[in-house]
Amino acid sequence: MGLVQQDPDAQICSFTVSQEVAFGLENLQIPSKDIKLKIKRVLAMLGISHLAEREVTNLSGGEKQRLALASILAMEPKVLVLDEPTAHLDPEGIMSMVAHLETLKNQYGYTVIVIEHRIEPFYKLADRMVVLEEGRLASDESPSTVFPLYRKKLDKTLRKSLKLRMDLAVDNPREPLLEVEGVVVRRAGIPVLQNVSFRLKPGEIMAVMGANGCGKTSLLLALLGHHQLEKGRVSYRGRDISHLDIQERVKEIGMILQNPGHQILERSVWQETLLAAEMLKPTRKFTVEAKNLLEEFSLLNYRNSSPFLLSMGEKKRLCAVSALVYEPDLLLLDEPLAGQDAGHLDLLMQHLYRHCEGGGSVLMVCHHPEVVASYCHRLLFLEGGQVGYEDRPDKVFQWLKERGKDAYLPLREGDRWEKK
Repeated sequence: MGLVQQDPDAQICSFTVSQEVAFGLENLQIPSKDIKLKIKRVLAMLGISHLAEREVTNLSGGEKQRLALASILAMEPKVLVLDEPTAHLDPEGIMSMVAHLETLKNQYGYTVIVIEHRIEPFYKLADRMVVLEEGRLASDESPSTVFPLYRKKLDKTLRKSLKLRMDLAVDNPREPLLEVEGVVVRRAGIPVLQNVSFRLKPGEIMAVMGANGCGKTSLLLALLGHHQLEKGRVSYRGRDISHLDIQERVKEIGMILQNPGHQILERSVWQETLLAAEMLKPTRKFTVEAKNLLEEFSLLNYRNSSPFLLSMGEKKRLCAVSALVYEPDLLLLDEPLAGQDAGHLDLLMQHLYRHCEGGGSVLMVCHHPEVVASYCHRLLFLEGGQVGYEDRPDKVFQWLKERGKDAYLPLREGDRWEKK
């Protein structure tokens, strides 16, 4: 049996990509010449051959997720258990992974168990869909029975949000809150952002999409001041902040990291909720706001528990609550929807709308085309560290369609998951 965990960082333990795939094979005492062949085959299967000698610390979240899957597949277990394997994968990566799982299941007799909130990609693959509610079995039915009920609930939420988005901001006449001009960033000598420019105005939610490793996370970290700019300028409310360090920027810029475990510090959920607020705005009291948000996001019962005992989805919500409590004008969110069910997804987006109604802005990395189409005012698509296209979501999706990138289109543009 092979297990791919929800958090790939929790199971990766080697220095380079090839070493990580080899680790399990070496423990199984596979001959060296066979190990090399298996590494080459499985990396090619998952589209990461070019990363073979890359240091693991320089991988994106999606690349780490593919690596974790590769290291398990290389050992050829007959039972695969995948815990939210789509959480950090781009849409093309999801389709590729599902195609490989289908081959393993149908041609080689593998048993595949997938734990997921996004069931569309697995509709064709699955023979059964099991639904759990509060730790109990709610249903165990065929996909043709479960999937329509799931889509009906999700579509209702998306339609409501699409109307709200159109009402909020169509033509925004306000001056930019954030302006990025010709930004260039290198990491370990590798160019990760090249001449990136865009504007984000008050009241807007802008999504950032693109393939794993295209520079989405690097962009957010550069705006926060974590990555140094080689060239270019970042302006906030008309003031150049390129020279400011993180300590200065976080007073008005909040961020949720891709891996919440990298930013959670305190011993209890309650302490973590108030940490940023009390450090950055010590003269204010945030007790009421913190309690209300924890209750809304289904975390209040854990207020005295260690945040490190929460699930990945709960940790993501905790980081969101911590940022929302102290109300920075600009929110940088790196895949905040990973690990969220439809209800909590909608709840977070409604809070982001309220944030924008108050004059704030949101820049959000997101791999959900349906969410982008329904909730976001603008879409920035990155390709190889460069801006491919930036405009209203409908215009960017049309551009993607013309380029044959159907995996990035919302389901209503053509249901790519339906059984034939």
